Amino acid sequence: MCTRVLRPATEEARTARAFVRDLLKSWDLTDLIEDAELIITELVVNAVQHGMRGAPRLAPVSPSTPPPLRLCLLRRAGEIMLAVTDPCADAPAPQSPDVTWECGRGLQIVGALSYVWGWSPIEAHGKAVWAVLRTR
Repeated sequence: MCTRVLRPATEEARTARAFVRDLLKSWDLTDLIEDAELIITELVVNAVQHGMRGAPRLAPVSPSTPPPLRLCLLRRAGEIMLAVTDPCADAPAPQSPDVTWECGRGLQIVGALSYVWGWSPIEAHGKAVWAVLRTR
């Protein structure tokens, strides 16, 4: 598993995309880069916009307190899992986007591009929202 701490800022989506792209290249999985970049962008933006609600702003990180946001990639036989953790325990809720809105489609994009997606609670530390891509 490879991880990277992210700042709670939507601009971190760019950092996350570069991390994912470089890692997938090193794993010789370049055919997954485009979908993985789109998925990780949506997961990071959702974590910043929704997962940071109610979280203390810029709280100091200590060994006993995980960072507010973390990007994780896990390579397993036949698939990779992309995940972003955030401090909010609330389940992600896909919305029916209004055709006039530019937002509200993130989880639909994640669902359309991934083999499966979901979320898992992290006891006393929020949740991880994840998506799985199959390797070809």
